[in-house]
Amino acid sequence: MLRNRAYGPAADIHNDPVALGRLRDLEGNGKRHEIEAQPGTFTEPAAERHDPAALIEDEPSGHSDERGRAWPEKVYRAIRGARRSTVLTGAGLIVIIVMVLTAVVLVQRVQVDPLQTGATQVARLQLDDGYQTPAFLSAGAGEVIGFQQFHGLRTVVTTPGFFTIGGSPNDPCLSIFSEADMRAASSGSFSGQAVGGCAAGEFPAIVQFRPDADGYPDDLRTAFPGPAALQFVCDQANNEVVVFAQTR
Repeated sequence: MLRNRAYGPAADIHNDPVALGRLRDLEGNGKRHEIEAQPGTFTEPAAERHDPAALIEDEPSGHSDERGRAWPEKVYRAIRGARRSTVLTGAGLIVIIVMVLTAVVLVQRVQVDPLQTGATQVARLQLDDGYQTPAFLSAGAGEVIGFQQFHGLRTVVTTPGFFTIGGSPNDPCLSIFSEADMRAASSGSFSGQAVGGCAAGEFPAIVQFRPDADGYPDDLRTAFPGPAALQFVCDQANNEVVVFAQTR
């Protein structure tokens, strides 16, 4: 009704001060209720607003200096930790590589039975620097090398050897005999049993026999009783003689 008197075609509220005041009060209350009902329209007082610049200005200078010093320290610690992790990772990789290479070397040193006949590597005979070569082996031969004893047997590699048949004079030959038959190193001959074999091209010198045959040392028979077979292989690459045994 008051709005019609104020805004209608026959507006006459300006002639009624009481009605005009009442209309103003009603319109003021309505606007206040609309402002309170609208969400998210709260206006924080200017004095309570959080201005980042004001916070920085209000913060004590000591805290600012500490934060300035703490930041480089954090960066340094992060870089140092990253370097330490890199060093540890590199060290771990080096250890793994060394272990793999060692395993490969060990596997190569333990030769596998090529024919899968059940033979087992039982020894690798090293050079015997103190061994005096018998005279009959040195006569007419080139290089003569003696290896460690093996249960009473002596192994000698000669170039060329006594067992060469139509081969190259540079092919080494492997000779095996009983040490007891060679006590007189100065003798030009010996009485006993000797076996041997020579290399041929890439094939190594090999000697194989049964240890229970007549003429072999008792120590060898005791070490390999019953049906058995021995194989001696000249390993020129490592300057050793590899011994395989088959017992069954």
